[in-house]
Amino acid sequence: MTKTRLSSIDVRILSKELYRRLNSARVEKVYQISGRELKIKLHRTGEESVNLIVAPNFLCISRYIRPAPKEASSFAMQLRKHLSGGFIRDVKQHGFDRILEIITENRGKIHTLIIELFSKGNVILLNSDKKIIGLLEWQRWRHRKLGVGQTYEYPPAGIDTPSIDVEEFNRILSGSERSIAATLATEFGLGGLYAEELCLNSGIEKNQISRDIDEKKRGILFKSLHKLFDRELDVRIIIRGGKMVDIVPFELEIYKGFSQKEQASFNDAIDEYFSVHEFEDKEERVEGRFGERLKRLRGIERRQRDSLNKLRKKSEDYKKAGDLIYQNLQEVESIMDGVRNRKLRTGDRIGRFRVEEIGKDGTINVEVK
Repeated sequence: MTKTRLSSIDVRILSKELYRRLNSARVEKVYQISGRELKIKLHRTGEESVNLIVAPNFLCISRYIRPAPKEASSFAMQLRKHLSGGFIRDVKQHGFDRILEIITENRGKIHTLIIELFSKGNVILLNSDKKIIGLLEWQRWRHRKLGVGQTYEYPPAGIDTPSIDVEEFNRILSGSERSIAATLATEFGLGGLYAEELCLNSGIEKNQISRDIDEKKRGILFKSLHKLFDRELDVRIIIRGGKMVDIVPFELEIYKGFSQKEQASFNDAIDEYFSVHEFEDKEERVEGRFGERLKRLRGIERRQRDSLNKLRKKSEDYKKAGDLIYQNLQEVESIMDGVRNRKLRTGDRIGRFRVEEIGKDGTINVEVK
């Protein structure tokens, strides 16, 4: 299974890295480089400018070049108006959700750029009163509606798993009839990978029903959960069959035996993984469109070649007929004179020619012996 988007744990780790790298950085310019992807050019004193890429399923400071469009979109213009020249004051995760917030200050005004990394993804610009002044896409959900002029509302709050205490942890497990892996993945927002990793670390069968796990094993699982959030970073890209399939912030038991490529930071791993996959996907789409066009052109070429062959054969037939007429010009003229003077009729013969049919329009069909 290939990773397609960032998990809550990924966003937690990335937000801390981005805060260290972007705090006090100045917003230089904002580009909308595709329908759902932004590039924010940032500069911090004494350092080179960097590009923060914001996509529906990931974000990172990227070393990969993404050309800016010749004309700015209306949303990009709106972001430039409020953010350009401002400074980043904070980068943080909202709770334990896949939501990242970038707080900026520009001439005394505070704006918040909300980056939602779930579902189709979205980017929302808020003023200091949490009113939406611009967004990538208007969206309507069961519990909230996103549109300009409305007060921004977060999705229904999930469990803040890194801060959970043992009593709440046990209460949730005892009330769940799902497998422990499914409960950890959904109720605690860990996703399937980390849920199975915790089961491995705790010696618990992942398909065991949550409420049936005894108190001792729950205690082991709770300790494993908090150790997960306290681990030192040891970032790796997971490779299978020569292709990148995942990125992890530290070594995982579940990937033991897989080829792994170490990275300097989690941001760098995200950049390498998602940027390369993004470019490969674009290349495949281009190749797909090229292949379809090539197929159409080859079809046209085949039809034109067939038509050309037919025309060549017809030309050869006409040439043979012309040569035959030229070689037997006297007989042909005699036949034409005979028909005009009504001296020849169907079945009559002159030399090598036998009159087969005389049309009302003056055409003469002959058989050549």
